[in-house]
Amino acid sequence: MRLSAIPDFFKEQIEVLSVPGPISLSPFTFSREMSRDSLGYMQSLMHEYGDLVRLPFPLRPIFQVTDPDLIGKVLMGSGKTNMKSIGYRRLKPVLGEGLLTSEGTLWRQQRRLAHPIFHQKMLEIFAGTILDEAIKMANDWDVKIKNESTVDVSSEMAKLTFTIIVKTLFSVDVSEKAAAVREAMAVLQEYASVLFYSIIPTPLALPTQQNVKIKHAMKVIDAIVYDIIAEHKRFPERYNDLLSAYIGAKDEENGAIMSDQQLRDEVVTLMLAGHETTAFSLSMAQDFLARNTAVREKIEA
Repeated sequence: MRLSAIPDFFKEQIEVLSVPGPISLSPFTFSREMSRDSLGYMQSLMHEYGDLVRLPFPLRPIFQVTDPDLIGKVLMGSGKTNMKSIGYRRLKPVLGEGLLTSEGTLWRQQRRLAHPIFHQKMLEIFAGTILDEAIKMANDWDVKIKNESTVDVSSEMAKLTFTIIVKTLFSVDVSEKAAAVREAMAVLQEYASVLFYSIIPTPLALPTQQNVKIKHAMKVIDAIVYDIIAEHKRFPERYNDLLSAYIGAKDEENGAIMSDQQLRDEVVTLMLAGHETTAFSLSMAQDFLARNTAVREKIEA
C-alpha cells in the first residue's frame, strides 16, 4: 500500500512509533524515576536514545526534546495553538490561566499584554533592586561564614530570588508576611511537582490532610496578592513595578486589559515558577563555579 493511501491517523501513529524510546518501560516506572532524579533520568534517556525520545505514555504521544534546533522549532512554531502538555494543564488549580498554563486565544492575548513589560528598558529599572539584594546577601554571608562552618546555598538563593521577585513585582515591604508567603509557596511548589509528574494525582476536592494544607496555602497567597492588587489600583501613583505594568497593559488589537483574576494568575505564576527555577539555576551555577577554579577566577577578575 502506498503511504499516501494510509489515513492521516495511521500516518501519525507510524511517525510516532518511528521515534526511538523505551518500549518496555511503564508510565508508572517513568513517573517513579522522574520523581527520584528527573534531570539524571532525562539525561540517561538522551544518551541512550538521542535528542528526540518517545516517552512511554499509551494514550497520547509525549516526547523529550533536547536538541537546541528542535527546541527552537517547538517553541517558535507552536504559536497558533500553543497546546500545553497534561503536566502544565494540571497546574491550573494552582496557577490559574497564567502564561505558563493558558492556551490558544487567551495565551496570545496575555502574551501581547506581557511582552512590553519584559522589555530590556523595563527590566533595567529593577537592576538596582537586584544588585542591592545581592550585595546584602553577600554581606550576610561574610558574617555567617565567621560563625558557621557552612552556608546552605540552595536555601540562600531561594531567599534571595524570593525577595527580589516580591520587591520587583509589588515594590512593597512584605517582610511581616514573608515567612507565611514563603511557607505557602513551598507547599504549592511541592504540590506542583506532584501534579506535573504523577500518573494519577489525588483530586484536590478530596478532603485529605495534604489537600487541606494545599488549600490553606492557596488562600494565604490569594489573600495577600488580591490585597496588593487592590492597593495598587487605589493608589497607582505610588508604584512603579511589574504589577503596575500589568495593570496598565492594554492589548493594542482589541483594547483588552487584565481582570483581577488574570492579574492574580500572572503574579502567582511569576512568584511560584519564577523564583524557584531562578534559585535552582543560581545554586547550580555556584556548584559549577566551585568545581571549576579557572572559570571562577575569570569571573572574580
